[in-house]
Amino acid sequence: MDILPSFIENILVIFAFVGMGLLALYLLSRPFKWLYKWILNGICGIIILFLLSVFGGNFGLIVPLNPITVAVSALLGIPGVGLIILKQFFI
Repeated sequence: MDILPSFIENILVIFAFVGMGLLALYLLSRPFKWLYKWILNGICGIIILFLLSVFGGNFGLIVPLNPITVAVSALLGIPGVGLIILKQFFI
């Protein structure tokens, strides 16, 4: 049992692809300043996470290097490392 007729599903798929294409053109027409900032922030977060895992034991802060902490620090950058540190204090 179909919810929508097949021709309407086809039209919705076409609209979705046109919308994704327009979004890609819009993002490609803008400068990549936001992308560079996001990548730089992620790299800084990973470096700070690594330094905390190496030298954090001297300050009583043990930050494990696992896929979740690396992903959080890579996606959120320095604020992500701050969240990981806060998690260590409260849990």
